[in-house]
Amino acid sequence: PFGAVSDPLSMVIAPASPVSGTAAALHLGFAEQRYFRNGLWVPAAGAFSFARASSGTYFDAGPSVQSAAADALRLNHDPVTGDPIGALLEGARTNLAKNSRDLDASGVVSGGAVADDGIWQTLTEDTATTFHRVVDSGYSVTSGTTYTLSRFVQYHDLQWVFLLFNDGANPFIATFDILNGVVGQKTANVTSGMVEIFDGAYLIWITGTSTSTYSGANIQIGGANTDTASVQSYTGASRVFRASEAQFEAASFPSSRIRTTSASATRAADALSITPVGGLPFEGFDLTKGTMVWEARADTFGERIAWSLYVNGSNFISGGGNGARALYAVSGGVNVADLYALPTVSRVRVAAAWSAGDFAASVNGAAVLTDTSGALPVGSPTLHIGSRNGNDHLFGSLEFLTYYPERLSNAELVAMAS
Repeated sequence: PFGAVSDPLSMVIAPASPVSGTAAALHLGFAEQRYFRNGLWVPAAGAFSFARASSGTYFDAGPSVQSAAADALRLNHDPVTGDPIGALLEGARTNLAKNSRDLDASGVVSGGAVADDGIWQTLTEDTATTFHRVVDSGYSVTSGTTYTLSRFVQYHDLQWVFLLFNDGANPFIATFDILNGVVGQKTANVTSGMVEIFDGAYLIWITGTSTSTYSGANIQIGGANTDTASVQSYTGASRVFRASEAQFEAASFPSSRIRTTSASATRAADALSITPVGGLPFEGFDLTKGTMVWEARADTFGERIAWSLYVNGSNFISGGGNGARALYAVSGGVNVADLYALPTVSRVRVAAAWSAGDFAASVNGAAVLTDTSGALPVGSPTLHIGSRNGNDHLFGSLEFLTYYPERLSNAELVAMAS
């Protein structure tokens, strides 16, 4: 979506609007690992500040799950193709599930046997008429809190599996067809989903809100003979499925894998930002006019923020990830622009612009949405990337983010969002 312009004195090729040739002041190309700031192409350390107070996992080009050290930016890849998709930016989460990569270390196996190849744990049914499952007990849940249980699973010759957790009063159950990638039946208190990952495997999950406070909750995974939202007793046939990367978190959707052994573990929030430095070329962000272009991949759960120009809670402009506001502006504590535009799809490209009484955004090249109300925010903002000042995190990957210090035309917004 970009052209380029060159500075004849420095021979620097800057990213630019493909329509007007207006040069960008900032370009963060996370997927391509190229960064432009202050009129120069610079390494990551010269482009932004980043911190995370723990390790964190991501998909490499394999693709397979890898662990990044504390304070290392996670450059994520498509979990099926291995193509680079940008910086993985998430809020803090805790995995309550113990021994996340060891199916039977803390769980009780019935109706079968478990083997471990170092990546996958394989559950093989026996031939008894019984429950074929692994039950991991001793978890605490709180009434009114929403929990998500998720795992990686892979088909061998057992088509249906189930996930379950309970709150002492009710079970939360769903079944999954891991041969065809289809979400099966579920109890009424559950939302469930599955997405393909590497090697024909899937991430599957169930989400539900606890109705009681209980210290004896358990989480389960097992085989199912049919698509029924219940734990089934059936006659086994020595069939097999594989599982790994168990995660049980107090949240309404699954996040990247948090590996555990004998106790829970917490992944800290990603904190990526740019605080302008006075006196440098092109430095600073103009709240009176500007354009931001970005591409994000995130699951469509709630308000996900790709970026924010943030002064304080009463003065900011922000752009959304998926299923959220394309552009949102608050001035003096008053909402002055609110463009809901992002579709509930896993990948969006957005171009949004602002000036006095003039806000506009194009999503995936569609006709611009506009808002002509209100004053602009005031102050000297910090650019927070992947959150709104540490809140409403993206929980997804940001492929790129480009800032222009001008309000580009609506035609340019459509062209750059296409």
